[in-house]
Amino acid sequence: MSSAGRPSPERKPPTSRAEIRGSVMPSLSSSSRGAVALVASLLLASIGSGLFMPLSIVYFTTLSHVPLPVLGVLLGVANVLTIPVPLWAGVLADRYGSRTPVIGAQVLQAGSFLAYVWVSEPIGIFLAASVGALGVRLYWSSIFTLIADHADHRASAGKDLW
Repeated sequence: MSSAGRPSPERKPPTSRAEIRGSVMPSLSSSSRGAVALVASLLLASIGSGLFMPLSIVYFTTLSHVPLPVLGVLLGVANVLTIPVPLWAGVLADRYGSRTPVIGAQVLQAGSFLAYVWVSEPIGIFLAASVGALGVRLYWSSIFTLIADHADHRASAGKDLW
């Protein structure tokens, strides 16, 4: 029964394999292309974020003359400075939409990793690591808003897939 006292229309269960597959998994049509990109982005970001700190320490220890304790402090401070980023990420997502901060975060990360090629002094390492940490924090602070927006768009199209 619905809240107005009327019987709710019953949904007919899927009968064919195609109907079952279509109801469980979205097709990879152009309308779900954004979903594939979103899942790929999450997969790559998860792997990259987990490997970022250990590999950057190994990278800079091997290719620069900065001692390991100093390197640890530089990378640690670069990450600590990004703690307030989630507060600004919400404002950015409200003002410019959820996609813009996510793409901006990925651009920041790419720029940071490109800068790794040219930096070998402590200040350069700190700046490159700070930009990368800012990108990582901004990405993880805004990606879930993008997922929710994507799910809302899909649900409003009549597909209850999420």
